[in-house]
Amino acid sequence: VMNLDGTVIDSFVQASAPSVRGMASTYSGIKAFKSEGKTWIAWSAARDTISALLYTEWNGKIGKVSAIPIPRKLPAKNAIPNEVYVDEQGEMVYLVLNGNDEVMKLRWADKSVVWQQRTGGVAPYGITMANNKLYVTNWAGPVALDSNRERAGVPWGKVYTNPVTGATAQGTVSVMDPANGRLLKEINVGLHPNVATSSKDGKYVYISNGNSDDISVINTKSDAVSETIAVGMFQASFSKEGSSPNGLSLSKDNTTLFVSNGMDNAVAVVTLGKSSSTNGKGQSKIEGYIPTEAYPAGTVVMNDSLVVCNLEGEGVNVVTKEKNARGIHYQLGSVSIIPLPDASRLKEYTATVYNNALTNRMVMAMEPPRKNVAPVPIPARIGEPSVFKHVVYIIKENKTYDQVLGDMQGGRGDSSLTVFGERTTPNAHAIARQYGWMDNYYASGK
Repeated sequence: VMNLDGTVIDSFVQASAPSVRGMASTYSGIKAFKSEGKTWIAWSAARDTISALLYTEWNGKIGKVSAIPIPRKLPAKNAIPNEVYVDEQGEMVYLVLNGNDEVMKLRWADKSVVWQQRTGGVAPYGITMANNKLYVTNWAGPVALDSNRERAGVPWGKVYTNPVTGATAQGTVSVMDPANGRLLKEINVGLHPNVATSSKDGKYVYISNGNSDDISVINTKSDAVSETIAVGMFQASFSKEGSSPNGLSLSKDNTTLFVSNGMDNAVAVVTLGKSSSTNGKGQSKIEGYIPTEAYPAGTVVMNDSLVVCNLEGEGVNVVTKEKNARGIHYQLGSVSIIPLPDASRLKEYTATVYNNALTNRMVMAMEPPRKNVAPVPIPARIGEPSVFKHVVYIIKENKTYDQVLGDMQGGRGDSSLTVFGERTTPNAHAIARQYGWMDNYYASGK
């Protein structure tokens, strides 16, 4: 828990509490709310086959942490609780169960289950309420019942897949009755829909689609998509996807949407149009991008500041004080607190984001190949000649350069960070000496 100046007020480490020891917080699902005159913090956690909604009272510091256990539904290995939604009165808590394909409604006064219903989709994730209806995103779309369509298995079920890419072919939003959990409608949206949020007047719901780089806007009166807003950095100029929008927040007047684009290391600033906001005009458009640290994965607008959670912080270059090497999965997260920029500052921010993304190299690579260009190792443009006929790319998965090759003389490495050096990986070192190695090369894949 922190102030907007970045000062940490209090913190809680789950390993310190015997009742929840060994549990890990899930990727999403945390909510602070008031109920019966008290302030509560609730969040999702899981381990192995066990999952729970953890909660504590906040009264200037974090109180005792308690757990509401959530049974799994076979064949799921874990119920995997995710996003949390609390009604305005603080009486009812709605919890998405990603593994169970369900939503659970809890009465907060006695922590009892009011209902627990399937969403009608696969791998639900985000949830919000608008116009007295629940809107739940399904990562993998509808239940794959048609055996004539391309299907593939996820950890515990089947989903429709794209036969060309092998990825999920659909994403959906389930509309549910909050009174009893009955499925009212299923709406097709973009691929891998994740976070859902709603306008203050309840007329619109916004869905971030991580694998199609856009936002689906749902009109809650018709329960149909009223506008699809492209937010990726490379869609218009290069017809490329991969920005991975995964977090949404609205300005106070509900006219601006802030979208955290994980792979862009930036937040997209979107002015909402007449099909996406009660006060909107024309079509929605991107005003610019705000730079963040690595992989922003959630935003909140507070007191004219944008609070951004960065999953990977400064990246894998961060080490401990003892210079122990950190692996790919041991990156330190961070929180950015950014004053909302005016038009001039946003223009500067946008230029920084594009420079950081090396878009000038993308522009050059997409130019037509030139004639009579001498072969070089890496051609400047696609289609120009290279001195190499074949390239064999060997990478130690989930390892940094220093962990394996930091002891190679002549490379720009740090031998004090080497964990799997020549004694452990003699073949990798021999191949590097025979054919060459790269000490400053980066893979963009996740």
